[in-house]
Amino acid sequence: MEKKLFIFDLGNYNMKLTNTLCIRNDYLEFNSNDENFQSYDIEFNGKRYKFGTDTKFFKDQDKINREQLPMILYGINKCCQAQDIEAYLFLGVPNDEFVLRHLLIDRLKGKSFSYKDFKDVRYNVVMKDVKVYREGTGAWFTIDSRIRNSKNIILLDIGGRTVNVIVSRKGIMESNYIKTIRDCGMIQVYRDLNLQYSKQISKRQGEDTIHLVPDLIESGLINLKDDCYASILRKITDTICSNIEYIPNFEIYDIY
Repeated sequence: MEKKLFIFDLGNYNMKLTNTLCIRNDYLEFNSNDENFQSYDIEFNGKRYKFGTDTKFFKDQDKINREQLPMILYGINKCCQAQDIEAYLFLGVPNDEFVLRHLLIDRLKGKSFSYKDFKDVRYNVVMKDVKVYREGTGAWFTIDSRIRNSKNIILLDIGGRTVNVIVSRKGIMESNYIKTIRDCGMIQVYRDLNLQYSKQISKRQGEDTIHLVPDLIESGLINLKDDCYASILRKITDTICSNIEYIPNFEIYDIY
């Protein structure tokens, strides 16, 4: 049995995995006896999952109570091809959900899971240990240690639904100022762009098409040099600023 450490950031749109992998985490789910689907990534607990195809954002407001297991098993499979794995798992959650981390740990720690891939290869994973970290701290540790230890820093970890705020002074995190700003991430940017470019998207009345925005940006149909994009970002940054100006001596910090 291969022992391996996995560090996962399970976002609303993609998964950041061990070994710098980044993959789409949206998926189609269907019963294993459904013959309409000819391919899938993993089969687990009587269901098959095809990742990177559904292009829908997660609608749950919290990560602790979301069904994470299919994504975690798929992530493990992408990072390690061993068929028997003893997994040591680090999972990120928003700062304001950290107090509920035991709920996520209890669902996984010490449990064994079996699944197979499209080639009918069987995998077994034992979740030997599970730890949960505040999402912003992972980003904080990517800053050069010489800078972290000598500067006063406000770090903004901008995700899909949240912006996680970490404050540190010369290498020491200020726990009193750790914060999560909700409904202020990239999904809000996509939502505003969706309204602005409704004609280009051919949006029908009542249709939710914000999941199309990233692909339209990549294809060039949405031009990020347009003035409207600057105004959309300005609205987001104004919201962020209003939520961090409470920090005493705000002017002494560098913002990352």
